[in-house]
Amino acid sequence: MKDNGILKKKRATTFWVALLMSVGFVAGIPAIVFGATKGWTLLMVAGIVLTAVGFYVMPMMWVRFGNLSSKYNVLKVITDDGITDVSLIASNFGWNEKNTSLAVRWLIANRYLTGVTFDGKEITSTTPKKQRRMRCMYCGTIVNDLNAVRCPNCSAQLTMEDVDHN
Repeated sequence: MKDNGILKKKRATTFWVALLMSVGFVAGIPAIVFGATKGWTLLMVAGIVLTAVGFYVMPMMWVRFGNLSSKYNVLKVITDDGITDVSLIASNFGWNEKNTSLAVRWLIANRYLTGVTFDGKEITSTTPKKQRRMRCMYCGTIVNDLNAVRCPNCSAQLTMEDVDHN
């Protein structure tokens, strides 16, 4: 399971656009007033544009930011915490399983979560896990069987310290 980082960037961009729209909305109202009372047409027009754009775009951007944040949090639970069961993810956020399943499907469909298959209940990695193995500290032989007690080459006793963590 892999997080490609694109959703994090899209979420950050959406946040900054929403914040700028909020500031523009608030700044546009006094710009209209000052522009109209001082006879500064350009300032008044800029205020009208900022207020109108902020009024219509700002709420949509904050809703989009909230939706992306929810999906980003689901992505992080899957990739960082390794939780792959939809019911566990749902209980983690206080959601129902249907909405959680839809969020996972959205992440996969938009390629924010790659290297997985999803059956509606469980997320399964399609990339093989790195095989752990042991290396004999006496002769250097690689032993793929983690249950082995002795090295097949030199018969030295193997311990869990011999497990190769790379």
